[in-house]
Order: sequence, then structure tokens, then C-alpha cells
Amino acid sequence: MCEDCKTAVLAVAIFNKMRACCPSCRSLIRNYYQEQSLVVRQTLWELPMSCPSCNDQFSDRKDLSRHLEFVCEGRVKRGKEILDFLLHVEDRELEAQKPVLQLNRVLSASRLEFFTLRMKWIHRSEGLQPRTLESETIRAFEEDWVLRLRLKRAGEKITVSGQLLLSTTPRVSLMVDHLIQMPQSVCSAKQLHDIRPRIYRHIFDSTGKCANRQELPLAGPQALYRLFAMTRIQLRLWMFLHY
Repeated sequence: MCEDCKTAVLAVAIFNKMRACCPSCRSLIRNYYQEQSLVVRQTLWELPMSCPSCNDQFSDRKDLSRHLEFVCEGRVKRGKEILDFLLHVEDRELEAQKPVLQLNRVLSASRLEFFTLRMKWIHRSEGLQPRTLESETIRAFEEDWVLRLRLKRAGEKITVSGQLLLSTTPRVSLMVDHLIQMPQSVCSAKQLHDIRPRIYRHIFDSTGKCANRQELPLAGPQALYRLFAMTRIQLRLWMFLHY
């Protein structure tokens, strides 16, 4: 099976608290027992690809992408597409500036900390929803913190939300930004960008020790499967303190 199908099978088994089985022979499978078939992989890459607009043949996926974007005469822009593009030029420029604005925001922090966290399932009674992952307690800015992920399933849709919690009672209010990423040391190149960069801010004090729960900005369903198919689920947490 392909890598995306393999991670989906492993992750769905975890969601359903079952053992992962091969969809063909029903043998039990584990993440670290799987190997790629180099022959099949090479064969797939050598198959020619056709342009969906003009049926030209290409042996390289990059050539096909460039053809579709810049060359293909069969791909005609509709009037509505052009109008939408012109109407949203300013919005796109503002969107492009967001990374710079976020960088300025975190660079203004007085202190920063980062941690590679091992997430563990919190044992709950069977059948209770949602399921929860929690990190070990970390020490930052003279306080104790915990990162919690909540897995919720509604029909076929599965969502994951994250929440930063303050375990101790602070003497003063703390304005903290936090950012969740995949740690490069434990994930594949494909998995490195599975969590989109997004900064969250919360003011922690004696009455507000829990940040708002926010949906984890995953790149798509396969990103979700790759995350939960990890042998050990690990995340990188950045924290920025503003006085």
C-alpha cells in the first residue's frame, strides 16, 4: 500500500482502540515493520502523465506543474476567476505580510522558551469522548505548564484541538504567546510542515490559567494520520513571554 494509506490504517486503528491490520490479508501491522517497495516506487515515477487540458504527455511531475501554470493553452481563465483575483489583490498582500507581522510580534518578547514534548494518552473510561493527550509538566518563566491535545470525532470527521494550561498560580499576570510545531529531530521531511505555523496569545493569571482551546492547524487529513501513527507522539512548543 502507499504511505498515505499505511498511515491512515495505523491512525484509524488508534482512534478506534484496535490493532492495525493489513486491508488485504488482515495480518497485524506496525509502523516500524513497514518498508518501501523500491521497484514499485520507481515504476510509478516513470509512468507518463497527461495534461488534463491538452493531453500533452510528461515524464516529470514538475514539468507538468510548470506546464499547467505557465504554458498550457487549453487552460482558459474564466471571467469570474479574473474578477475574484482583482478583487482580492489587497487581501492577498495583507496575507503575505502576516509572517512578517508575527515575526515582529514574537521578537518583541522579553523571554522565550522551547521544549520537545512527549504526549501521552490520559486514561479514561471506555466510550467517553473526547480522548485526550497530555504532555509532561514543563517549567517556564518560573511557573509549571502542561500542553493538552483533545481528539474529537463526530461521524467521519476527526478534529484535534490544543490548549496550554498553567499548573501553578502566578504572582503577576503573564502575557504569553505560544506556537506548536513538529520537531525536526523526530519527524520525516513530509511531516515537518504538517502543522501550519500559528501563534496564540493568552494572558494567564490566578483566574485565567487555561488558554482558549484552538483547533490544531493541520495541513490536511493525511497530516492528522501521520501525527497519530507516530510510534511516540512528540511536539515542539515555543513560548514567548511579554511583560
